[in-house]
Amino acid sequence: MKSPRVAPDEGAADVSRGAKVSPLHSLDPTELGRYRIKGRLGEGGMGTVYLAEDEEGRPVAVKVIRADLAAQPDFRRRFRSEVNRAKQVPPFCTAEVLDADPDHEYPYLVVEFVDGPSLADVVKEQGPLTAANLHGLAIGMATALVAIHGAGVVHRDLKPRNVLLPPGSPKVIDFGIARATDATSNVTKTHEMLGTVAYMPPERLDTATKVTTTPKADIFAWGAVVMYAGTGRTPFQDASMPLTAMRILSEEPDLEGLTPELRKVVAAALAKKPEDRPTARKLLDMLLDASGEATDELPPAEVVAVLTPDPPAEPVVAAAPVSPVASAAPAAPAGTAWWRSGLVATVAGVLTAVALVATIAVLLVIRAGGLSAGELGQAGASAPPAVGDGGVRPNPEAPGAESGTGIALPEPLATGANGKALTDALNTGANWAPSTEFGGICASADGGMTITRESDGWFRCTGPATVFGGDLEIAATITLLSPGACASLWFGVNDPDGHVLHVCQGRLDLHRQPTGGAAKTEIGSKALAAPIALGEPVELTMRAGPDRVTVWRGTEQVAVMELPEPVPAGTVTLGASGSARENPPPYTVRVRDISVRSTG
Repeated sequence: MKSPRVAPDEGAADVSRGAKVSPLHSLDPTELGRYRIKGRLGEGGMGTVYLAEDEEGRPVAVKVIRADLAAQPDFRRRFRSEVNRAKQVPPFCTAEVLDADPDHEYPYLVVEFVDGPSLADVVKEQGPLTAANLHGLAIGMATALVAIHGAGVVHRDLKPRNVLLPPGSPKVIDFGIARATDATSNVTKTHEMLGTVAYMPPERLDTATKVTTTPKADIFAWGAVVMYAGTGRTPFQDASMPLTAMRILSEEPDLEGLTPELRKVVAAALAKKPEDRPTARKLLDMLLDASGEATDELPPAEVVAVLTPDPPAEPVVAAAPVSPVASAAPAAPAGTAWWRSGLVATVAGVLTAVALVATIAVLLVIRAGGLSAGELGQAGASAPPAVGDGGVRPNPEAPGAESGTGIALPEPLATGANGKALTDALNTGANWAPSTEFGGICASADGGMTITRESDGWFRCTGPATVFGGDLEIAATITLLSPGACASLWFGVNDPDGHVLHVCQGRLDLHRQPTGGAAKTEIGSKALAAPIALGEPVELTMRAGPDRVTVWRGTEQVAVMELPEPVPAGTVTLGASGSARENPPPYTVRVRDISVRSTG
């Protein structure tokens, strides 16, 4: 790092209208990589967050680990986890990750600069939000949690300081102590208490229970934050931190001051037992019901496209945008805090309306969007017929099969009169329902379904009930997101067992795998000549016949494995797996654009 070239009292860059920016200290850097440091945005347990500018003069936020922590493996590991997980969270609900260097002498993370005050500052300076504004904020935060949990992340420190209110929908920030929903990770030691007590659920305060922190912890924090935003106090507030913790563990929340509709939702979020709290998706449904907006009939995609405004003229460029929802409100004049000029009008007009638009868009992704399972089957039946076993798909640029056979991918399997077909972009949950149970997470969002196995072993999502028989073909785009993660294609599933193809970075493993804990039967394994890179989307096609399973990567055949007996008719689903002997958990994969076809 270079020493500062400005005195601490010169102030920060005049690029912020809402965020609080403090002058640099005498030992703060003025440059880091290609970023010019302009001021301080805040400081936490892991390091300092600076306001900076990139080479094109755009404002960004740079988080730098403290010098005394950078050399400690546990802190560097936690920071690396933060970087990896933050990249998976859709940017419409948080500060988008733009750059990172976990291996730098002073590791740093560069994210979108969110120019808006924190909820804590707004309540402190303006007082509690009105009922209408509060409901809009509650919806916006719940929408963010749907996306965050869908990426396999537990925030673990949701509080008013980590909720920013720029023009548009709220942004939930600071995943400095977020981690994958991993039951075995020891990044956070048992004697550490990370977070803010007033927003912690009972299971995190009562260490004797040894309950794993789950997404339900964020739901509890959501309830406490909503209570603070609406009343200026937390639901278990007392004179000291220990007394507050005791009230969280033993008393019912004080929700006086909330509307009856919102009080019901917040009370559910603050349930003592995690299993009694709603999921983020259910929370969103409850809020819409309470606001009179929930309905079984969602608007068509064309309507949402009209309702959703274009991104602002000067956005921070997204590396991989995921349906961002931005505000069309005009920027406030330089030097003017937009929220000072009238919180009621601004938040009511922007937060409520835009949060509802974001909610509608997310609900289209999660609850509706696309055909039902039956309609999908009917649509698939009209696919063009195959030209027979000898027909192949065009492959003019292929250099030769990875397996050395030169056999290219055949035409799609012909389903015939008795066959079945199903296609799904995997972005709605229409066929593969969201789940956070049984040691893993399955969650659909724009871009596909993210599956996380929290510990050693395998995890299977809940898939459609359609039974596929005869010859079977499964095609999907698979992305491996964490070291050691394998995507699992389950087929011929008849509980308590099924067949499964594990798609790993360097190999394909075919098993018959019981679900009740009995030993698996290894049918075959094939090393990949070109390993699958992390983050690389791979088009994979698997075809199971009466005596063999054949696999193609792209248009090239990569494996043929003989079956000891035909695969029985059964259901098809997806999952993730990994081995702690090879890599520590969690194991996260993403699957999109699945097509399942069978002859019976």
